[in-house]
Amino acid sequence: MRVTWYDRASLYDRAFSWDPTTERTFLLSASTEHGRGAPARTLEPFCGTGRLWADWPGAVVGVDCNPSMLELARTRGSVLRGDVTALGLADRSFDFAFALIDSFRHLLTHDAALRHLREVARVLRPGGVYVLGFDVTGDLPSDVSRSIWTQNGVHAEVYGLGDADPTTRIETVRAILTDTRSKNADIVDDVFPMRTYTNREIDDLLHLEGSFQRAATFNRTYKQKSRAPGSQATILKKSTQGGTGFAVAPS
Repeated sequence: MRVTWYDRASLYDRAFSWDPTTERTFLLSASTEHGRGAPARTLEPFCGTGRLWADWPGAVVGVDCNPSMLELARTRGSVLRGDVTALGLADRSFDFAFALIDSFRHLLTHDAALRHLREVARVLRPGGVYVLGFDVTGDLPSDVSRSIWTQNGVHAEVYGLGDADPTTRIETVRAILTDTRSKNADIVDDVFPMRTYTNREIDDLLHLEGSFQRAATFNRTYKQKSRAPGSQATILKKSTQGGTGFAVAPS
């Protein structure tokens, strides 16, 4: 039976257990500066282990499809096992939403990505913000997206196995987690598909969705505005109007 790195929730959580202050500060400032102020209700689709929920203001709800991830996240907040393209949550019931660490790229088709954006827009209140953090590497060779780090006793390597298919825009990604504290060889070696994007493809998706405005785009440091290919965090603001509100704001 195949074991994914998401099935090993505790090991995964340790690998991504760096100080969350920078991410949390960026997310909350995105809500206060571009959205509805400090969020009373926050949604995290693809929530994983809920690693950023400690000391989060207001209520937070996480949605994920992996039971191991949800078991750990449930100790930190409210969770729902479900499909991020059909959330099953009430209209206009959240002030803010976020999805970081490349989660959006697990949606492998244009249709799935569009349905997800429409679902998040549906459950956000007017003027609410959705922050998407993922690698925009569609114009770059696969070896550029290699990441290697060690955190909390876990050595991690994540990289693409060749360029994406030019038709489907899907690349194959390998993720290796090694528990350096284990006396035995505790290694998770996972291979899975992910969708690649260019900035133009993201803008096309937003245009089709119709209610989100790209308010700003930052690089992965969360400090410098940039739409250069690579790791990005994009702040999407839902229109305060009833109909289409798409526009691309200067980055």
